[in-house]
Amino acid sequence: MNVEGFTSKIQHELDYSQYQRRLHLNALRVGGFRGEEYRNILHARRQTRHLLAVIQRQNRTAKLEASSRQRHWSKIW
Repeated sequence: MNVEGFTSKIQHELDYSQYQRRLHLNALRVGGFRGEEYRNILHARRQTRHLLAVIQRQNRTAKLEASSRQRHWSKIW
């Protein structure tokens, strides 16, 4: 699987898990629940966003490295 396919698969999974988390958070808010679990859910959301940012940054780096390698070899050949 290429980098784009891998990251889009992860993006889809993150989108779906964020959707589920949002539903859960809304249910907690409606129930007036504020506590340890609520803070844990918020923390998990931040971790998810951070993980996605790291993956996207690695993806950009990989693309840049691939294109620079391609330019390098095209000059040689």
